[in-house]
Amino acid sequence: MGDLAAILPLPLIEGSSIAASLTGTALLLLAPSLYRRLDGAFLATRALLIAGALFSIGKGLDYEEAVACLCLAALLQWTRAAFYRRTTLTGQPVGAGWLASVVAVIALTIWAGFFAYRHVPYSENLWWKFALHSDAPRFLRATLGVIVMLAGACVWRLMAPGRASARGGLSPVDLGDGPPHPDPGEPHRRDAGADRRQALRAVGCR
Repeated sequence: MGDLAAILPLPLIEGSSIAASLTGTALLLLAPSLYRRLDGAFLATRALLIAGALFSIGKGLDYEEAVACLCLAALLQWTRAAFYRRTTLTGQPVGAGWLASVVAVIALTIWAGFFAYRHVPYSENLWWKFALHSDAPRFLRATLGVIVMLAGACVWRLMAPGRASARGGLSPVDLGDGPPHPDPGEPHRRDAGADRRQALRAVGCR
């Protein structure tokens, strides 16, 4: 941290710590859209991975995290052709199952953070303590930002339109739900229409 302080000012280090946590939360929320192979999710995920690498350097010279983010971005770029479904991210609300998984992962992360800093006595001053080696206050502020972001995602999920309107006219194939189910009565309707046309031709010939 001493080498980092010689390069970056303290406010930028503090901001990078919070931004890195928000970037990780956003990547978790983008996972279902990435699973559906949406091109918007590909672009957003690639940008967040590159930003996450920069934030990892800015919050503490974490080269390992930065290299991991850049490697994932490179692998994602290598599979660019797989993300061919063009639709808006806001038209594909996060499902309840995905959202519950994200909440569980974040809850475990927060528990691990509190466990790691269990030796630090809690006080209200921790929220306003800005120092180079104050990791516990940074963790508290980042946790608050993640909770606010996750609460906003939950509210958006509750206010999102239903599944039928969210499809926006896309076919089941475009949404990744598999091919549409055939209508069992359609062949019978075609046969009945053909019989009526043949009967009309026969009457016309007479």
